[in-house]
Amino acid sequence: YGVSCNIGGSIIRLNLTGSDIEGTFEDFPFSSLPNLTYVDLSMNSFSGTISPLWGKFSKLVYFDLSINQLVGEIPPELGDLSNLDTLHLVENKLNGSIPSELGRLTKVTEIAMYDNLFTGPIPSSFGNLTKLVNLYLFINSLTGPIPPEIGNLPNLKELCLDRNN
Repeated sequence: YGVSCNIGGSIIRLNLTGSDIEGTFEDFPFSSLPNLTYVDLSMNSFSGTISPLWGKFSKLVYFDLSINQLVGEIPPELGDLSNLDTLHLVENKLNGSIPSELGRLTKVTEIAMYDNLFTGPIPSSFGNLTKLVNLYLFINSLTGPIPPEIGNLPNLKELCLDRNN
């Protein structure tokens, strides 16, 4: 819990879960934190949108913005997080389509984006997520068939899609 630095003094971990933080990411010091590998800002009161600048954190392995009051769409730039293992965007008010660019997260093992307001189909590009073990998209307004590509994911253990359209 808290802030951790590497031996050179760069912040690499930001774990501020449940810290009663309010505000937006408008003034977040993105450019001064190039070495972040772990971000857990869940269970706070962040509002506004998810900044596309989060996509610049190429070293990020764990990213959790769950249980806040975030709105708007997922920026496609999150698909640039090439080292991401875990993506949690649970219990916000995110909407729009799930961007197909998330299919570029080839190292991801878990995506949890349940209890939001997502619409449209599950991207067929999720078929590229060969390391994916858990996919949680329940309690949204997703429509359409489950992409057949999902059935070919060799490591998928849990697929939770209930309570959609």
